[in-house]
Amino acid sequence: MKYTSNYLTDVLVRSDFLNFINFTDNKLDTSVLDLCLSLFPHHEIRTITSGKDKYYLSLPNKLVFDVPESEELQEWHFFSDKFDAELVLSQKFILCRTKNYINFEDFINPFMKIITAFNVCYNKPMYYRLGLRYIYQIDLSDINNKSTSWAAFWNKYIAHELIGPLYFIKNNNYDSKLTRQMSTLVLNYNEFMIRFLFGIHNEGFPSRLKRQKFILDTDVFCDTLPKFTDFNGLLYKFMLEANALFEKSIKQPLRLKMGVVDNE
Repeated sequence: MKYTSNYLTDVLVRSDFLNFINFTDNKLDTSVLDLCLSLFPHHEIRTITSGKDKYYLSLPNKLVFDVPESEELQEWHFFSDKFDAELVLSQKFILCRTKNYINFEDFINPFMKIITAFNVCYNKPMYYRLGLRYIYQIDLSDINNKSTSWAAFWNKYIAHELIGPLYFIKNNNYDSKLTRQMSTLVLNYNEFMIRFLFGIHNEGFPSRLKRQKFILDTDVFCDTLPKFTDFNGLLYKFMLEANALFEKSIKQPLRLKMGVVDNE
């Protein structure tokens, strides 16, 4: 379905490299830099301290652990004119993020243009992970909830199966003590996986819950060395699965609040 508004606060697409990318003199290729600036006109370079993974050696009757080394890596952060979208390029990954998601095509196209140029300039790097993530923060704090339990309130808007723990809280008189209730569901589709986080996060934790805000966080990803030539098809599948899971998670009163414009 399509809506006039939604509760999406962040949408992210990210691809991780199998091996570090070596930037000559710690600089981006000019053609990649120019393309990034044409799509995200503001940028800055950040130095990130990253730990180096080191193995431990098992000897007879003795374990020897290496102390992790640290290294400095550079990340290029590019921003849209309104600073509501960001692109991050690093030696480890490429990431696009937006807080103003309109549709799948408009979001994915800049990412695909940049990663295609990256592939040309940096000798077709191998990838070990590709992911697409949708984060909904359903904030209904404007609705009076003084006379109902958390379970009764959210049961009107969220699929009953997702709020089971809230009924345990209600039935045992824990409602007034609630500070957080998050659950995780992991699904294996063989070709890709879904990590689905849902519940009440409470940014005021560990204070007791005051606001009516429910999180639906869907991360669809493939971490089995996806081929670059498969990226478009995989990302489209990821989007379809994420949208289907969102629709299964909500009820009609929430759809009406968002304003249904297309029942496709």
